[in-house]
Amino acid sequence: MSIPNFDEVFGSRFVNAADLSGPVTVIMEKIDAEDLARPGEAEKRRAILYFRGRKKGLVLNKTNAIAIASSFGKNMKEWIGHGIVLKPEMTLFGGKQTPCIRVYPLEGEGEVKRADADSAKKGSGGETRAQAPTARART
Repeated sequence: MSIPNFDEVFGSRFVNAADLSGPVTVIMEKIDAEDLARPGEAEKRRAILYFRGRKKGLVLNKTNAIAIASSFGKNMKEWIGHGIVLKPEMTLFGGKQTPCIRVYPLEGEGEVKRADADSAKKGSGGETRAQAPTARART
């Protein structure tokens, strides 16, 4: 019998930096909103981003939401179907270095989607976009 990992036993329904062993490419599938609270704080309405083929959602902070909106617009419904990379990093939070997840829209992903749509309209096809290699994640 193996000794379980702390995060596997006491994990969350949301993805966190400990779930990622490196950058992970995902496709945004759904966005919900929930009232969530950190210990000792009042509840706050937060956007939860879910990904194709993954169980856990990502609670969006403002930094990550701005990163996505800068590529795909402020209308969150327009984000669905686009790819992003989830990357574990460190950030300063409450005066301490803390693990976090940062999101990075796939480079040129918006242009590729438009080009694919234009090709489909013209009747040419058969080409598929290669998916970037990804690290294993417990999401």
